Amino acid sequence: MRGFLNDGTTDYKSHRSVDSLAFGHCDYPYRNLGRPSTVRLKHTKSVFEVTVDDKLCFSTDKVRPSTPHPHQQSNVN
Repeated sequence: MRGFLNDGTTDYKSHRSVDSLAFGHCDYPYRNLGRPSTVRLKHTKSVFEVTVDDKLCFSTDKVRPSTPHPHQQSNVN
């Protein structure tokens, strides 16, 4: 699993090494588990965190929530 920031300025489709653009990643053996996996995202003012099956996949303090559009609700703590 990989995390990418996409502000529209990078053409991911034609990039030579897309994996090198990820800000976070983890190996996750998802095949043949015989059960669904649970992926959780946590996004606060200070952290963006991804857990898979209750194990930390990656976490960063470099991702900040955007300012919500005036007609959208925000659940950022």
